[in-house]
Amino acid sequence: MYDILICEDDKIQLNQITKIITNLIMIEDFPMKVILSTNSPEEIISHIISNLGTNFIYFLDIDLDSYMNGIELAEKIREIDSLGKIIFITAHEEMAPLTFKYKVEALDFISKCEGIDLSGNIDTVLTTILKRDSLNLEKKERLSISIGSSKKIFKNDDVLFFETTGEPHRLYLQSKTGRLEFYGNLKDMEKHGDQFWRVHKTCVVNTDNILEMDEKRRLLTMPNNLICPISRGQLKKLKQIL
Repeated sequence: MYDILICEDDKIQLNQITKIITNLIMIEDFPMKVILSTNSPEEIISHIISNLGTNFIYFLDIDLDSYMNGIELAEKIREIDSLGKIIFITAHEEMAPLTFKYKVEALDFISKCEGIDLSGNIDTVLTTILKRDSLNLEKKERLSISIGSSKKIFKNDDVLFFETTGEPHRLYLQSKTGRLEFYGNLKDMEKHGDQFWRVHKTCVVNTDNILEMDEKRRLLTMPNNLICPISRGQLKKLKQIL
């Protein structure tokens, strides 16, 4: 879900942009909501600070008739929110290069000049945001293992655990369908996602696939009746998340 913040000094245009975005959200069923429409940069900044960690989309005019312009506001936003999506909506197309100078990483620069399909351009940029989110999520849900000059791709859900082979820098990847040997180290395997947990010096398990934990024998049961050891220190930590 995204919260949308709009900053535009012209009241008529502020209402128009807000109405366009609100209608698009309703028609397209976008997982978004217009939270704040204002002509005040201070209100934008204050809202961000009060809601840190929220996924924000910002629509900013450049000429705000204020002590700071839209690019300066975007620069301030970037100091607080490094991941927010910034879109400029303005009649001052000639100021677009300044967005690179200030390194605000704007997603788009939409003209509101007469004759421009403002609604269509806003629809396009909101759709783009959601498509990129979907692609990024898909990438996060997969991992690749290098074997010689080739790579094998696995869905995270299909991976049960990684374990050492007894040979330096060689691991087994145990999936739901088989076992694969490759060069690697357990420390790097933990980086594939929060569900991959170093439970023992010899093993990194996918906690989403744990079926049973035997506290007395310190063993984890995985699908296909596979067993992984768990250290005494990790046992207590794992109990808190299972």
